[in-house]
Amino acid sequence: MLGAVLVLASVVAGARLFAAADRTAPVWAVTRDLGAGTVLTRGDVEVVRVRLPGRGAQYLAAGGAAPVGRSLTRDVGAGELLPRAALIDRACGSEVSIPVAALHVPATVRRGVKVDVFATAREGEPTRVLAAVTVQDAVRGSDLGGGSALVVRVADELAPAVVRAVRTAEIDVVVVAGRSPGDGCGGSAGPSGSPTPGATLTFPPAPTGPATTGSTRTGPDGADPDGGGG
Repeated sequence: MLGAVLVLASVVAGARLFAAADRTAPVWAVTRDLGAGTVLTRGDVEVVRVRLPGRGAQYLAAGGAAPVGRSLTRDVGAGELLPRAALIDRACGSEVSIPVAALHVPATVRRGVKVDVFATAREGEPTRVLAAVTVQDAVRGSDLGGGSALVVRVADELAPAVVRAVRTAEIDVVVVAGRSPGDGCGGSAGPSGSPTPGATLTFPPAPTGPATTGSTRTGPDGADPDGGGG
């Protein structure tokens, strides 16, 4: 009888140890590579069950609503558990749509990728107007003439200048990685790629009309530099 009791106790203890070893918790993980500044949608996250002995508080538990609408403060990789410290509750700045011709945007551009945006005014040099901004959405299709429309989030004060740049210059997009974002939270990313509070980017000037035919060039003192009398 005593032997049977000991066997039963051993079985119960073993079952408890197995249950403890197999104990998992549901947490949120990301489904794709996402750059800092991405505002999360439902398709960006999924629930996974993992064992996190002593580290569960570092990650966002899946007991409540999905973290839709919250922003990432750093880059995260596909399959990575979602750290609580990598989230903020607000989406900063303004969303701006940037149309790009088909041959001026890489095929790898998609939601969550960070890009630099360059503008080239007529007869001008390319100017980087946005640095390391995260693509919030990318639309491609025949309705766009084979091109793309990229939605990015920028600091509120930069939005008008971005709109002017895309309306007055040819736009090119370059995929970048490993640089800080200019997503409107805590300052704008300058040409070096590092966030600088209150930074002002250089935008191409509005194009001027063609020179008037037959115009007269003048030197510093008002004289005709060619020496002609008109």
